[in-house]
Amino acid sequence: MSPEQVQFCYAIAQGKPYSEHLPVQLLPKNDVFKNADFRFYPGIFALWAYQQTSAHIIIKKLQQLYPNEPIPKDFKAASIQEIRDYIKEHIFPQVKNSLFPLLQNFASLAGA
Repeated sequence: MSPEQVQFCYAIAQGKPYSEHLPVQLLPKNDVFKNADFRFYPGIFALWAYQQTSAHIIIKKLQQLYPNEPIPKDFKAASIQEIRDYIKEHIFPQVKNSLFPLLQNFASLAGA
């Protein structure tokens, strides 16, 4: 992920919008399968984060995946319910819009 995308993920862990870096590419573009670089994207991370039981698990995973990216100044983790509410309200609609073309690409590559 780009530094902006990682900071966006930290904003998710705070349960608040991160409008400074919007729009952030949440999922790969349709041509992702032409590249060998299968990176994480904030949309995929948000789907994972939604299923977690604690904000600390989310933060620990970000630090593990991106040890060179700084934690934002004045960072304060939200409750897991606030994180889930934020993801449901702000991330899911954007992921849904990006996911349909991506799945169509899966289908065409699979010969469906």
